[in-house]
Formats: sequence, structure tokens, C-alpha cells
Amino acid sequence: MKNIVVLFAPSVSLHMFDKKFDGLSAYEKALLWAKDIPDLAGIFIFADGKTSSACAELNKKNEMSRISVVEKPSWTVSSLLHSMHEACRSSNAQNIVYAWADCPFLNTTLTLEVIKTHSEYIAEYTFADGYPYGFAPELINCDTAAIIEKLSLRKDIPNAAGDNPVSRDSIFSAMKTDINAFEIETVISPVDWRMYRLSFHCASKEGLLACLKLAEISCGKGGVEETAADKAVDRNTGAENTDKNFSAKPAGTGALSGASAEELSEMACKCAGILRTVPGFYNIQIEAKSGSRCVYSPYDDVLEKTKKKFGEMPLEKFKALVKNIADFSENAVLSLSLWGEPLYHKHIKNIVSEVLKYPGLSVFIETTGDGLSETLAAQIAEICGRCAPRTNGYEPVMWVVLLDSVTKEKYKEIHFADGFEAALNGINILSKYFPKSVYPQFVRMDINEDQLEAFYRFWSAKDSPSHGNLIIQKYNSYLGLLPERKPCDLSPVERYPDWHLRRDMVILSDGSVPLYKECMFDDIIGNVFEEPLEVIWHKSDRLMEDQINKKYDKISGTYDEYYTFNF
Repeated sequence: MKNIVVLFAPSVSLHMFDKKFDGLSAYEKALLWAKDIPDLAGIFIFADGKTSSACAELNKKNEMSRISVVEKPSWTVSSLLHSMHEACRSSNAQNIVYAWADCPFLNTTLTLEVIKTHSEYIAEYTFADGYPYGFAPELINCDTAAIIEKLSLRKDIPNAAGDNPVSRDSIFSAMKTDINAFEIETVISPVDWRMYRLSFHCASKEGLLACLKLAEISCGKGGVEETAADKAVDRNTGAENTDKNFSAKPAGTGALSGASAEELSEMACKCAGILRTVPGFYNIQIEAKSGSRCVYSPYDDVLEKTKKKFGEMPLEKFKALVKNIADFSENAVLSLSLWGEPLYHKHIKNIVSEVLKYPGLSVFIETTGDGLSETLAAQIAEICGRCAPRTNGYEPVMWVVLLDSVTKEKYKEIHFADGFEAALNGINILSKYFPKSVYPQFVRMDINEDQLEAFYRFWSAKDSPSHGNLIIQKYNSYLGLLPERKPCDLSPVERYPDWHLRRDMVILSDGSVPLYKECMFDDIIGNVFEEPLEVIWHKSDRLMEDQINKKYDKISGTYDEYYTFNF
């Protein structure tokens, strides 16, 4: 049966054309992979107005035959599927081999296994499961693409995805609305690597760094990692290399194809430079004051005990911090709610506006609803309406309202204040202006466990004020600063590296950076107003190496927050 390859090349893939792999880009690596697909009837590049000319130029440079660039101003799930079906029919092919064009590690052997499984079991859709993202394509039957397109546009199906922008899981998400209607097959990995959430693509700085590191460490499996001798002597001239800024040379072409997908997966999950690239979540305190105490926050008690003094983070310092975050991480979510009530900050609108100047950054606000007004919500919504589309995959502003109960009596027991009605009102106001990004939150504890089911049933309904959005949050005792109130233990059977060490940076209003959130105001490793973010971040690299080797410091070794994930 004939196959076509569809490579999706959108402008949100920020580093797709960076020539980082022995003079080749991720896009060109994907082209080389596509040429090896058996029974190939054609290669189609689905590009937008910002990428089509670059794609065409590289196609010509690499002497690609039977290749076409299909350009649209923007792509939706339905237009993607429609164009897939048209391309497949025009090529007299039966199957579509689909991948994003920013993936330099697409593996030929694993791809052939996916194609073989798809053919043997006469599947409509086949994918590889358990591997890191970026190693294997999806395979879709030609007529199935048309069926999924129609399904994605049905108005009688909740959450039909046809008009949504294309994401990396768009096709499977569109199928999920009627999953039993399709013949689906999987190629299952020998080890389930999904818990590491590894993604090897060049859409972001985080992804690019992971790809470069994987290419580097695949030495001996088709790679060209520098040895100590290599670093001392230049390979081309034989002269000693004395450049202090010398770094490993770009990965050779073989680095991305010589090792098996299984070998690369094992290497990746044991490499600190891949597990920990740049922060994806900055947990920032912008305001010291809070409206009330809360049984699951140690903040006020620790303030009193330590006699520490914190104030508002000055707007000008915050602006400088945000610029540094955008430069360092490129894509990230900034929480304004580490401690204190962020809506109390007198410059909250300017703070949100400053973050949204950078397309790779989003704002995350946790609030009791105190300090919220319809006017403020409308003003922040207006700021969001003026900002550029986000490149990080998130909404510009996301809201969490601390509710934790279904009755005002239970709310008062938890928050020591009569704020239940204000919190509900806050959800109603915010949902009016941010219908996709308001989340009532329930911190699960022994004192409110009896209200969990009622909370879930009400807020998960699509006709609820939050339109079905909610968060059930795990209780954190902060290493014994609070009484243990967990109603059950959800810890994994086997320990793995701490998500917060991998992805989070905690910043107090004076710029201090504690090692972990649970450190409160101790174990400070730097100050963002005095040192570069990169310098502070890499001070903890050794701890990640230790955790990979099952060695834990005094905090991560005794707390169970390691398996909780923010963004």
C-alpha cells in the first residue's frame, strides 16, 4: 500500500530551522527521515505564511523530489484533516504518515514497526505508545482522516475540536469523542517512559536543549559526544583548544538515527541535562499581604515565627525579572501567587500586562476572590484581548479560585473567614471574561473529604459556572510545618526525579530564591535581582544528578511533592 508523509511545519515551532545538528536543522532531519518511508507516493509540508518560503527553500537545497508545500494562513484541526485527505487521494495512496517537522529524532526502525502493525491489523489509526514524544509518527488511513474531520466539526458533540488550533495530540483528541468507532492499534514500548514527559522537538528552547543534549550523549550509538581529549584538541587542526567558551560540537547526522528508540529513551531518562533544561514554571511572590489564614498554608505562622518582613515586589523590578525570564526560558508560566493575595498588589494590571508582552509567557493567579471586582476582571480581559497569541500552548491568563468546600460552614473551618460567597462570586465574574481558564480548586484533606464527591460532581458538569473546569489539589504538609491531613497516600510505588526540581523556580518578593517552596524563607540559593537566572538555576544541577542516582537531599528525600506537576 502506498503512503504519503505529511510534515506539519507551523511558525510556533520556534527553532525548527535552527541549524544545530551538524549543519542541519530539525526540519532537514525530518526530511531525511521522510525519504526513507517505504512505498512513498509523496511528501507534503503543511506550512503557514511565516514558514512556507523557508520550507520551500530547504526542500530545494536538499534536492527533495515528490514534495509539495501546502500553505494556509493558519491551521485548525479540521483543515489539517481535510488537507491530509485531499493530499492522500491526489497521490492515490492509502495511508498518511504524520509528524511535526520540528522533530529531529524521528526513528526509521520504529516508524517501520508502526507501518507494519498498521498494515497487519488493517488499522485505521496506529501510533507508538510509551516512548518519548518525537520518536515515531502517527499513521492514519486516508478515508479515516475524512471521518475524523467530520467528527471534529459535529456541533452535537461536547468539546469537538475541529475549529481549534492544531496541537501535537489533535488527531487523537478529535477521535476520543467517539473512540470506539475506530480501529486503533499501538506499538507499545518495552518500558513505559511516559512518566518522564520527555518531548524531543525544536518548538521551544526547552525542547531544543533536550534534543541537543540527547544528540550529544548518544556517543557510540551514532553520535559525536566530545570526550575529554576532544575538548582539549581541535579535531580539524590538532591544535589545543584554549577557548573558555568552547562547547561540544553540534551533533553529527548519525547521532539522530544510529541508536534505537529504546536506547535513546533509556539514555534520556538518566540524563540531568535532558530532565532539567530551563524552568517552565516560575512561582513568584508579588504581594506579602493575605486576606486570611488557611489550614493548608504555613505562610502566616512562619512569618510570625521568623519575624521576616516582605512587601510588594516593585513594578520596575518585576518588569526586569520578566524580561530575564523571557530571555532565559523563552516559554514559561508565571504564577503570581507563591504567598499572599496577588490581587492586593496595586499594580496588578500592569504586572499582567508586562508578562503578556512576551508571547512565550502566561500568567497563573490563585485567589480567594478577595480583591476581585468585575471592573478588574474586565480590564485584565481587555489586556488579554490585545496580546499576541501564546507560543507556550497555554491561555494568556489562568485563574484558580480557592474554594475547598461546598458549604460556607466548611469554607470557614478551612479559611477562618466568611469568604465562601465571595469565592463563588469570583468564579462567576471570572468565567464571564475567561470562559476557558477558570478553575475552582479543592485541596483534598481529611477535614473536607466528605465534600469531595459533591464538589466534583457539581463543578465537572459542563453547565457549571466554570464550564467543567476544576482542580483537585494534593495536600502539602510542608515537611511537618502543618499537621498531616492527607486522606490517602497517592505516592508512586517507585520514586522518580522531582518534578519541581526539574521545572520550577521559586522567587520571594525580595528576589530571594529558596531551593524548594517547602524551604519557605530558608535555603536561599540566589537572588534574581542580583544574579543571572541561569547562574541561579544551574546551582541545583547536582541535585538532579543525585536524584537520578536515587540520592536525595534533606528536603526532597522526606517530602512527597516530587510527583505533583504544575506546568
